[in-house]
Amino acid sequence: MLLGREVPTVQIGANIGKMVKDILGQSDIEDNPLVSAGSAAGLACAFNAPFAGIIIAVLGITSPEMIGGGYDVISKVLANSFTLYFLIRLFIARMLLSIFSYSIGVPGGIFAPMLVLGVIFGMIYESSIQHFFQT
Repeated sequence: MLLGREVPTVQIGANIGKMVKDILGQSDIEDNPLVSAGSAAGLACAFNAPFAGIIIAVLGITSPEMIGGGYDVISKVLANSFTLYFLIRLFIARMLLSIFSYSIGVPGGIFAPMLVLGVIFGMIYESSIQHFFQT
């Protein structure tokens, strides 16, 4: 086979994460973080790059609201489906991930992520005003 050692190492790590999930009897909802952590460990070993493994683990463990273009996030945020605390965390995480993704040259645009940040910030402002100036 003309494959490098990287892919099998990542797959083995992901399978170990899945086995841990099965041994601990966790639900399928809790499957993703363990598989992501296992994949990240495999990636870190294959490339001797622990920082890359950490980034993969963070992106895999992070909820879907933190990654992607964000069109679904806009509708969820505008539907008032998040708490103020979560909106603040979401804003900070998406801001940092946007800066990181853009700075390392990941292909993709910056326009949609900035729109999402604007919507989230607007909802943080609106929630704060309602909290402090309840009428």
